[in-house]
Amino acid sequence: MGEEHAGLSTVPTISFVVVGQKPLRSRDIVAVFDKKVGIGIRYGHFYAYSRIEVLDPKLDVNDGVVRISFVHYNIVEEVNRIIEILEEVLAPSASLQTEELEVDG
Repeated sequence: MGEEHAGLSTVPTISFVVVGQKPLRSRDIVAVFDKKVGIGIRYGHFYAYSRIEVLDPKLDVNDGVVRISFVHYNIVEEVNRIIEILEEVLAPSASLQTEELEVDG
């Protein structure tokens, strides 16, 4: 949505939902990040009610989307850790229950 251009005034932000054969609530994905590493990703509608209401398939507006934002001080290791956790959460063998996912001490 919006214009696509790279520059100093843009910040990479990724928003997504998990639907299909193994759907996951956005809040559950964020809970795994909070428990494992405290990386600040969030979920919700982010005041874009009208955008979320027209998405197909229909989403729970209160659960919304997962949003991951990066800024200039993020380091490669943080990005790699986000990818690792997403791979774990989204793996075909992963449990749908976030409390069953292994949490690092």
